[in-house]
Amino acid sequence: MEISYKFMVMVAACVASAAFFTIRRSRNKDVISLILKVVASMCFVMLGFYCSLSADNFDNTGVVIIGLIFGMLGDIFLDLKYVDSANSTAYTSAGFLSFIFGHIFYITFIMADYPMLTAGVNISLVIGVAGAILIYVTPKMLKLDYGRFRLLSALYAGILIYITAYAGFKAFMDTSTFTVMFFIGLLCFLASDLILSQIYFGKDKDTPLLGILNHSLYYIGQILIAASLYFYFLEMVTTNG
Repeated sequence: MEISYKFMVMVAACVASAAFFTIRRSRNKDVISLILKVVASMCFVMLGFYCSLSADNFDNTGVVIIGLIFGMLGDIFLDLKYVDSANSTAYTSAGFLSFIFGHIFYITFIMADYPMLTAGVNISLVIGVAGAILIYVTPKMLKLDYGRFRLLSALYAGILIYITAYAGFKAFMDTSTFTVMFFIGLLCFLASDLILSQIYFGKDKDTPLLGILNHSLYYIGQILIAASLYFYFLEMVTTNG
């Protein structure tokens, strides 16, 4: 399976911009960090576009690109709360909703691209619902205070856990570079959000180390999801001869 030089350069650019932002963000929560975050997020969106357009098959993966764009919008909203603290609640809500829409588009792609597997759908749905309920009923046990975001946090967690579980099921049943990368990307996304919940809703948990772990896992996840499209097309070409 031949990998193009341009693809490797774009992935390297994504990693470099994400790393630069993550390091800067661990020290400063300001407008410059916000700009660097926008650049880092634009990079994974552009990587997704490149992987789709270079294969001349954008129509098939357009929903993933839209999901990446919503991820970028969520990134912007969540950091705006630090430069405009007076509207922190509104920005946080907008960030949650942007990521929810992003995950819905990811679900749309992976559910439409493969034949419906009833067992996988049902098992994943049960896991997602259980995860949402767990998040909703155990804030005190987890030493978290969701405040007005309790229901929204549970809904968001349920959707993300559902799509991650289903992607894992697909990777197990139909193992390929694409399915494994997509699943690991979502798994990193989930791990990042578990850390983010500690930062946002835990007491005195907003530390540089947790911030670095949160952003590192998040960008690894989004980059893997975008890059997986490249292998998706390679595998399509190989399968179709």
